[in-house]
Amino acid sequence: MDLSSSIFGSSTSSSSSLSSSLFGSTSSISESSKRDCNNLFSSKASQAIEESRAKRLKENELALHPATPTITHETVEGAVKSVEQHGLTVLKGAFDSSTVEALLEASKEIEKKVVKKLNDRGIPFLPSHSCSSYVETQFDEVAVRSPARIDIRRIPDRFTDFLLSSSLNSLVTGLLGPTHTLTYAGLIHSLPTSTTQPWHQDGLPLFPSSSPSSPLSSLPSYSLNVFIPLHAVTPSLGPTEFIPGTHTGDLSTAANANPSKVASTTGVISPLPLPGDVLVYDYRTIHRGTANTTHKAAGGGGGETRHMLYLMYSRPWFKEHFNFGEEKLFGEGEDF
Repeated sequence: MDLSSSIFGSSTSSSSSLSSSLFGSTSSISESSKRDCNNLFSSKASQAIEESRAKRLKENELALHPATPTITHETVEGAVKSVEQHGLTVLKGAFDSSTVEALLEASKEIEKKVVKKLNDRGIPFLPSHSCSSYVETQFDEVAVRSPARIDIRRIPDRFTDFLLSSSLNSLVTGLLGPTHTLTYAGLIHSLPTSTTQPWHQDGLPLFPSSSPSSPLSSLPSYSLNVFIPLHAVTPSLGPTEFIPGTHTGDLSTAANANPSKVASTTGVISPLPLPGDVLVYDYRTIHRGTANTTHKAAGGGGGETRHMLYLMYSRPWFKEHFNFGEEKLFGEGEDF
């Protein structure tokens, strides 16, 4: 693996967390640049899914439809087959859980610094008044593509121990070959009040004009995303939902045209990985992050951020250019 340009800087750990006062902060922005994101809030259909989620909670996997497959595996061989067939898997026990949880404090410290920087620069990133003050933002190192959900393309040096996991490396090698590279690594923070995302793929198809019957629509994996939870994921923290099988073939074409329809007939999986587990999915698999509702239990203020380390692996010829911008959020020499 080529790690040369994928790891950024270092961070000191801290036991402090975001206070509820962050959610009362305001940012000035012109009316013309405000973004209406009412479509991200729950509809009757998503409310039905929420009810199904509550009813169908399993030990470590949420199956929201009887037809959905089991994607949790304890062996690399089973996990590879699951990604090839369904577009995703959860590999149990890839890392020591105590090591993972120890990294949570570093993630919290980074969260505080990024949130402060966004506030200092007057960039609205939290839902307010039906989400009207949220602005989609893509910097070189930080992106906010939906309300209260922050994607940070940077991890502390100590996180790189994850890249040495033999089971994860074997899984990635089994899908991408021995010359795979680490495209980038980072953290995703889903803050309280974050809304459910639209269904999406993480990037553009290699050949978007190919017909469903073309062999090009069923290419093997060329890029994978790996999610490593830094604490147990619960339904209220907003787990990621996937439509299995939407990474290749006719189902991928149909789901891109009408993902909600395919989700209602094929099924949805929303894994609940534990510290030490890894969730691996094909870059093309259609998915969405769900709402973080932990603030509701706290009476509308406070709540808990979902902290997740992610790694993106690719075949050596693939270049990801879709998810971040070119402008820097942090200035030269600023540490975060």
